[in-house]
Amino acid sequence: MKLSGLFAKLRKNNKKEYLQFQFCMTLSILLITSYLVMYGSDLVQKTLPNGGDSRKIADMIFVLAAAGCVMFSIYTTSQFLRYKSRETGIFLALGAGKSKLARALFTEIGKMMALCSAAGVMLGILLASIIGILFEKVASSGNNNHFSISVMGVAGGIIYCLLLILCVAFMCVRFMKRSNVMDIINEQRKQEPLKKSVSFFYLVSGIVMILVGLLIGYFLPIITVKVSGHWLGGWTNLFYILAAVGLYRILVYSIASHRKGKNPQKYYDNMISYGMLKFQGGSVVRNMLVISLLLMGVLLGIFYLPLQGGNDFEDAEDDISYRYPVDVDELSEEDVFSMADKYQISVKDYREAEFVQVLGDGVRRDDMDENNNLIEQYEEKYFYYECISASLFTDMTGKETEVTEGHYRVIQREGARENIFYKFDDLTRLYLSNEEDYISMEYDGLELYHSLVTDTGYDSKTRYIISDADYEKVKTGVKDDKIIRQVLFNIEDSDQSYAYCEALYEQFCSRASESMNYIAAYNGYQAKILGEDYGYNMQGIYDGKRPALGSDWLYSPAVLPLERENAAMRRAIFLLLFVYIAIICLASESIILYTRSQNVALKNSQIFKDLEKLGANKKYLRRLLKSQISKCFVLPTVMGCLLMFIYEILIMWQNDGIMTAGEVGIAGLMVIVIAVIGIYQFILYKISMKNAAGVLDISR
Repeated sequence: MKLSGLFAKLRKNNKKEYLQFQFCMTLSILLITSYLVMYGSDLVQKTLPNGGDSRKIADMIFVLAAAGCVMFSIYTTSQFLRYKSRETGIFLALGAGKSKLARALFTEIGKMMALCSAAGVMLGILLASIIGILFEKVASSGNNNHFSISVMGVAGGIIYCLLLILCVAFMCVRFMKRSNVMDIINEQRKQEPLKKSVSFFYLVSGIVMILVGLLIGYFLPIITVKVSGHWLGGWTNLFYILAAVGLYRILVYSIASHRKGKNPQKYYDNMISYGMLKFQGGSVVRNMLVISLLLMGVLLGIFYLPLQGGNDFEDAEDDISYRYPVDVDELSEEDVFSMADKYQISVKDYREAEFVQVLGDGVRRDDMDENNNLIEQYEEKYFYYECISASLFTDMTGKETEVTEGHYRVIQREGARENIFYKFDDLTRLYLSNEEDYISMEYDGLELYHSLVTDTGYDSKTRYIISDADYEKVKTGVKDDKIIRQVLFNIEDSDQSYAYCEALYEQFCSRASESMNYIAAYNGYQAKILGEDYGYNMQGIYDGKRPALGSDWLYSPAVLPLERENAAMRRAIFLLLFVYIAIICLASESIILYTRSQNVALKNSQIFKDLEKLGANKKYLRRLLKSQISKCFVLPTVMGCLLMFIYEILIMWQNDGIMTAGEVGIAGLMVIVIAVIGIYQFILYKISMKNAAGVLDISR
């Protein structure tokens, strides 16, 4: 009989190990493929802005999840090869050629990987399609984006398959290169003992390293910039490695340190358990560390969305706010009301006013010197700013505002604060239309009106209220392309509100001139003096037919009914993506935990048999098994959840130095999520324990 025939018989008699390998590989490919197909679909791609932070964050967390999948796939392969080691060693001892065995092994694993790859990709496409279609039906998107199978997503799944095949092939080559037959035969029973003996100081040092790693890695750059204006650079992220090392030391201590203490009887009762843990300590600690990190990945995916907070546009006073140069044939009052009649919508509180683009001075704080210190450079002529008179502001907003000559107030939203890059009193002069003569100006406080704030409201996007007299001075001689008409109004809430706003948005975008077609960071004065060297001289990113697409546009209108719907859709997309990632990480740690539990039973079966012959009853053996399996469940779960919880709390506290009521609510939600994960881990532990006890025949 050929080796392939013998392998087939062995496979038939040992289905459990083969099925476990195939299941894990198929699941890994299924999860990655389904995520990539979903992420590449129009439903997601036409909702998230190109090049935006949202895509970068989704990509970053996906890399973590993909690393988790690769990790548990490699772990599964290593366990399968450990199982194959005994029969491979026996074949070698019986005289089988290593090259023939290698060919037979590669053929067998190659066929399984091909089958797993095909099944994983097909099931991944099917799963993504089901979720995408259901999501499309349930989600209130209003953006006409539909799920479609992404060719690039499928290609990504195939590339992932090839990556796994290469990893498995490399591990098989290493496996077959060993020359000692007895080493191969005993590979399945090979242990990795912890050779070090650690003291209580080892535990303390681990805790200190975690605290130092988190505090320095996260807070040191922030504190340094705020205090001295010195930016330390990305190297401070290396301190997070210190936190990982600290976690490793705590896990090592939990395995390697067991003392008699004040209750020596407990130590003697558990001596065998302690010895077994220490004898396998190397692999146990590695598994515990991986499980902790994967659980942190789960919580990072789940916690990301709540930490983004609410939508600041909800604080806007008006439903619709848009602006444009008066020399552009844009939406007029007549157009607004005509469209409202068409959609049977009532327009309320329609107002217009004119801002003037005025050249002003400022302080440049966007660069570092060779020592990473923030450079503050005063610019006599810096940006074109938009200014409105106090009386026009009062007419627009209904807020009585008085500004004396030579003073200005900054229009901002609630909660606006200075930062290291921008100070409210940076402006000290406004130039007349000839851009040579100027009026000296002095800061006179903030005026809050969210609907009149453009983009961030800082730097070139700052809008000022000046006295009527100063307004007339700076407006004299200004051409129409620098006079900005601001429009504000509200609409009634009805079934046609969204359709009306879609039409309004599309009309505004379609009628925008080339002079309006720039990204949000663009400023006309900088473009004029820098010419081709101006880095922000780029076309705006917007699409009138796709309002759900996040825009980067200098004249982007604020249309609240659209924003509410589209923000809900974007948050739903994020929830879908990050839940996917959390599931991938959770599946990874679950497979590692379950496989580890079964290996505890298989690798120590002889020890349990010997203990039974020496008189140990099944109750004692179950307690011994429980002590071995629970070690990988309890401490990694506690450490992973606790560290991520502390980290997220620090992020919320750092934002403004306090915990707001909303942030306390988010913290409460985190506790609930952690409790759910704890329940899941307990259920997984009970299942793993039951099956491992069945393997050892010590069930009740």
